[in-house]
Amino acid sequence: MPILDKKDKVQVAKYNEFIRNREQVSITQDYAFLVSNKSNDFEIVYLEKNGYIVASMAVLIVDILKKKKVFYCNNGPVCDIYDINVVKELINELQPLVKKHNPIYLVMEPKVEKEDKLNLLYKKHKYKIDTKAKLNRQIVLNIAGKTEEQIISGLNDKTKYNLETSQKKNVKIKISTTKRDFEKFLELYKSEKQLQIQDIKNFEMFKGLLSSFDEDVIRVYTASIDGKVLGGAIATRFGKAVRCLEEVFIKESNATYARTKLHFEIIKWGLENNCDIYEMGILDDKLEADARFKEGFTSKTGVVEYVGKIYKIYNKPMYILNKIKKLEEYNDKF
Repeated sequence: MPILDKKDKVQVAKYNEFIRNREQVSITQDYAFLVSNKSNDFEIVYLEKNGYIVASMAVLIVDILKKKKVFYCNNGPVCDIYDINVVKELINELQPLVKKHNPIYLVMEPKVEKEDKLNLLYKKHKYKIDTKAKLNRQIVLNIAGKTEEQIISGLNDKTKYNLETSQKKNVKIKISTTKRDFEKFLELYKSEKQLQIQDIKNFEMFKGLLSSFDEDVIRVYTASIDGKVLGGAIATRFGKAVRCLEEVFIKESNATYARTKLHFEIIKWGLENNCDIYEMGILDDKLEADARFKEGFTSKTGVVEYVGKIYKIYNKPMYILNKIKKLEEYNDKF
């Protein structure tokens, strides 16, 4: 039950085959995604049965407090999260890495809906659970087996009107995978938003993703009218999900409803590839206009609350200090 040897092409290919043939899996557990994250080192542990991988956990090794480390499993582990014995086996496989890096804790953030029985299960086995993590609530649109017409019929009246208006105003959506269009998106983002350190790290990762994947996995979407760029987004398609990773629009775009048309084009990408869900992103009630926009695609039925963060603590005093000072700096946006 090994730690993946990143120099062994056969092992890496075997891991890729396991991840990319699962329907319910996040791109954040993919080997190419992990390699593209230049900010943090990573390791992968996995379990085998009859020569096949049956469960895995990719962890980022993140420096936070005076060179202290945490292990972060983003949207994982890749297994049945209710099978606590398998999860424990994966955590046990981390032991050589725990001895090497001496982390404060391991935090797992499985993309599984919040349920009391799951919380009780992990508390029973002495894991800490943070069900109030800021990114737990997201907007998820069910698109499985639907047509464009059925998607449109499920929009609320305001969103339907916005989509029709964007078409009348001749909003054009360009789809690209080139670094040149990504750079244009980045420049637009810089001009409209104040960049944080994590934003810079994220964009470096996006650059790596464009090199690592083809158009079937990651795209840059740009909305414009008569050549004037109104906004854009970066989206991924992985497993059975399409996802908007990042987006930005200029204020003048509001009257054109370009944002509505752009999101509809991403949804169409998912429909074309028989995806089950479209993940629109985080639902932050403090951003009322953004929440109203996203809920217009799904009504209240699209609000999904995930279980949150599950902690395996290795150093309790440092864990408490870290929580008090709120020093978690790993990328939990995706």
